[in-house]
Amino acid sequence: MKKLFIGIDPDVDKSGFCILNDKMQIEKLTTLDLVDLFSELTALQNNCANSIIVFVEAGWNNKTNFHVKGIDNALKSAKIGGYVGANHEIGKQIIKFCKKTGIDVKEITPKSHKMDSADFKERTGYKGRTNQEMRDAYRIILLGMQ
Repeated sequence: MKKLFIGIDPDVDKSGFCILNDKMQIEKLTTLDLVDLFSELTALQNNCANSIIVFVEAGWNNKTNFHVKGIDNALKSAKIGGYVGANHEIGKQIIKFCKKTGIDVKEITPKSHKMDSADFKERTGYKGRTNQEMRDAYRIILLGMQ
């Protein structure tokens, strides 16, 4: 049975999605909307040749999640808070879906710094283009396996 590790960086529009095999090689790295993400997880789970574990970035577990700068006004602060809360809710729904469908899922509180493109390519040898959500999906697997 092939063991797959799946990292998800939840986002309202498109969540970062990474699949690593048991040799820690990237098998898939992309972004998916919520419906496509659920379809992908279902397909992976239904493939009897796979054993999967999903790691979801759970930023809501951090003591503080303050994304506002001192110069921001109240309207901008409220807008940022709304985006952060919406992303957190997507993550909670992904976890709920996994639990309800019997997928092994772990909430991972992000504790490490983000990787830029150069760091990511050096660490993984990945040649394609990436965005922050994709790199965060990869990073959350590494945090989950510690």
